[in-house]
Amino acid sequence: MSRQTPRKSQTRGNQSQPSISQSTSHSGSQGQQVQQDQQQYQQQDQVQGHARSRSHQLLAQRRAEQERVASLQLQLQLAQAAQTAQAAQAATSDYESETAHYMASNPTAVPALATALASRTNTDLNLRVLKRYLPSITSILSIAANAVVYSLDENATWIKSNMEGTMFICSQGGEDGVVGENGCLFMLNRKGLQNFVVDLNKVKEFELNDPYFMFKFKEEDAPKVYMENGEAVTTVTVGVWTFAEEEAERVTNAALIYEMWTKVCEAREKRAAAGVSEKTAEAGPAAQAMDQGRKLSVSDLFKAGPSNAGPSNGTR
Repeated sequence: MSRQTPRKSQTRGNQSQPSISQSTSHSGSQGQQVQQDQQQYQQQDQVQGHARSRSHQLLAQRRAEQERVASLQLQLQLAQAAQTAQAAQAATSDYESETAHYMASNPTAVPALATALASRTNTDLNLRVLKRYLPSITSILSIAANAVVYSLDENATWIKSNMEGTMFICSQGGEDGVVGENGCLFMLNRKGLQNFVVDLNKVKEFELNDPYFMFKFKEEDAPKVYMENGEAVTTVTVGVWTFAEEEAERVTNAALIYEMWTKVCEAREKRAAAGVSEKTAEAGPAAQAMDQGRKLSVSDLFKAGPSNAGPSNGTR
């Protein structure tokens, strides 16, 4: 009797070899998946590109707003200084009467001033007011919307002062927008009439001791820092904390200050080698009025000038 080949083994043999139609279908599905992945990556790249563009726009808007706020704070402080000095003056003087007298004696000055102010940018207005304090300032290189001054005590502890406000990094003696032979940090104190100025020509050492800009001075050049208890202390080590929405802003300002300080030191060494004596920066009419305790007049405020919250106490 003849034997028949088992159908079961034949079926298994047929199953072990995939058909051409199955292979083609599998290849087509892989191609569709690749296309879908590519489209997804392109969409993600477009979204990221829009996000980067939006981030740059927001950063530019923040900087413009900082300049506008700084300009308003400058004008407000001048007005407050005028009112405070006027109240302290023994002789009676009426601001409105003086204004009327000034306008009567200078009938074209006020309209001309209004026209000039309308055509100026916030940076121009800031520079104009700063020159009323230090005429040697030639340009504003950077602005920190809020800064706080700290004093380093004998226990190496940072003590918060009563000096806080907008800080301007300024060039002195150079062309507009260019680092000159000298520079300074000028902070308009919104908590009092004593502004804080760091003359880079008197700085012995500078470093970014995060989150502070740390300045070291010789004892004879140490600045006065007005503390929260009303005491004025002379300290050889000063820390300046600045608000920054992004850490890169603080690092950029630190690099700018270091570049300025390096050039100032080089210029000082050249002057010393040439036997040129150091000159003290001339105080402008606004600074003179405040130092002498006299009234800041309308003329001081408006006449044409030369052209052109931080970490708590105990932080170590």
